[in-house]
Amino acid sequence: MIIDAHTHMFEHYLSQKGLAIDDFVAGLQKAGTDKVLLFGLYESFFGPSSPANDAIAANAHLYPGSLYPVCTVHPRDGNAAIREMERCASELGMVALKLHPWLQAFSVVEAGMVPILQAAAGLRWPVIFHDGTPPYSTPLQIAYLASQVPECTVILGHSGLSDFPPEALAAARRCPNVYLCLCGVPLNWMRVYVQRLGVNRLLYGSDYPFGGPASLYYYRMKIDALGLSQNDYERVMSGNIRQLIPALDG
Repeated sequence: MIIDAHTHMFEHYLSQKGLAIDDFVAGLQKAGTDKVLLFGLYESFFGPSSPANDAIAANAHLYPGSLYPVCTVHPRDGNAAIREMERCASELGMVALKLHPWLQAFSVVEAGMVPILQAAAGLRWPVIFHDGTPPYSTPLQIAYLASQVPECTVILGHSGLSDFPPEALAAARRCPNVYLCLCGVPLNWMRVYVQRLGVNRLLYGSDYPFGGPASLYYYRMKIDALGLSQNDYERVMSGNIRQLIPALDG
């Protein structure tokens, strides 16, 4: 089974045009991807949370068992953000929380962040962070927050991108509740993660549809190039994320 832990549904973002839901799913199916975590993007991170969450859930529910919707809130909304998370879990069937400190322009060390992670832990949701871009999204900044709420699973959505892989590795070694999604990180650092961290906290992700359908094949080829055993390969491609989100077994 292949589960992509990092995809986006959006109409447009800068010069990138999104895909209609049917085309989005067709690309996944052609590439052999079985299930995905579905995030928003422009509409989610630059607009009101509730309508964006409703739209993501509506698209995901067109393909039950394939698309699993992920909630977004703005942490500065305080208790309203926590109520929205609870609504998304109980009414929309959302399975995780995605936060983007860079685009949403908040710091992970703001006072309101700890209650958000505590609420996510109470919902049994992992929290997926965009990471790898300063000033608000470096891996060790996020790791500091993760250390404050050890009962919450925190996923670095890009494992440091190109500039911060050493920090991502340090974050994961420092905090056992930090997982690394191998989406955008160079292959040489993926190899270092396998050697120094093992595979039990590594997750496959593609950032699809950025880069078009080719991105799905590109990221799969990078995982293939790691030369993992079949058991380790299956853990990275689906087993680890299924342990974090039991709904993916449905």
